[in-house]
Amino acid sequence: MMDVLSIGSLTVDTFYWGADLHHTVEQVNPEERAFVLPVGGKIGIERVYEFCGGGAANTSIGFAKLGLRAGVLSSIGEDHHGHFITRTLDHYGIDQTCLQRVPGGSSSQSVVLMAEDGGRTVLHHKMESPPEASLFPPETAMRCVYLGHVREESEGLIPRVVAWKQQYEGILGWNPGSTQLRKGWEHWQEILRHTDVLILNVEELEQLTRMKAPVVGASVLLEEIELLTVPDGRPATVLRDVRAMAALLLGQGLGALLVTDGGAGAQLYTAAGAACYAPGTSQPPVSTLGAGDSCSVGYIAALLHGEPPAMAMRWAAINAAGTVQIFGAQEGQRTLEEMRALTGASL
Repeated sequence: MMDVLSIGSLTVDTFYWGADLHHTVEQVNPEERAFVLPVGGKIGIERVYEFCGGGAANTSIGFAKLGLRAGVLSSIGEDHHGHFITRTLDHYGIDQTCLQRVPGGSSSQSVVLMAEDGGRTVLHHKMESPPEASLFPPETAMRCVYLGHVREESEGLIPRVVAWKQQYEGILGWNPGSTQLRKGWEHWQEILRHTDVLILNVEELEQLTRMKAPVVGASVLLEEIELLTVPDGRPATVLRDVRAMAALLLGQGLGALLVTDGGAGAQLYTAAGAACYAPGTSQPPVSTLGAGDSCSVGYIAALLHGEPPAMAMRWAAINAAGTVQIFGAQEGQRTLEEMRALTGASL
């Protein structure tokens, strides 16, 4: 039996890094930078990295590294990129029972242009055939379902996941994508009241709730919520206050809301009244790709290992911090042994 099934995308991500590429980054306005690439030009690349990526890969592999039996529900093509994906999943022992292989299909892939400070621009090709709702195993007593970004054509999976939750009462983690966020929280009241933890960044939360998070001094917010200690953690001096949005969603029956805010760290609010803040790492990032997935993995894996929410937030912060130190969204995710050592817990 699987401990956790990850639903989402599978891609091949190719990272390009080099000084010549970095020199093409320009400040196009006070709030935005861009790669400015000359048409007909040739730009030298010093490093190329290729990984199996996408939310389903990032989370299932992360769960496996943290000692859980993980599977994926997604779709790939029967092409060389698809074979690369399955070899990677095989390497980590990921269950592929719910993996849809499309003959003649072109697997999803991304080209990732890396800025010197870890920022990136992603050129993405989506597979034409998203996973079908019928792939979801209705009679499987999994301990957890992690529902990541799905395309609108695959939203039929959502009521099937809710039905699983009602039958088996496992843990349901949800990280909706832009297609779901645009519809607003009112559209998703049914799944919200069955979700144990909703995981979003601040911008996504603002889009879902159609509210704005005010910027406040960290000392003001930390008078109300607990500051957690994490290795190499550095509390931000200002934070975005998401408490009003958390109250709205918790009022719909949501179990917990985990909100990430880049290098500033993450906040957690639960229906049981817990509220805490895990600071971001003091170490400069190499790449931020996959940090949100790693945060999700750390939090949910800790719950599956019996940890309380505050410790789960520490796992989330530690896992995300490891990811941003290395190219690729899985290489820096922690093993169970590493996580236990970093949190001072016994195996």
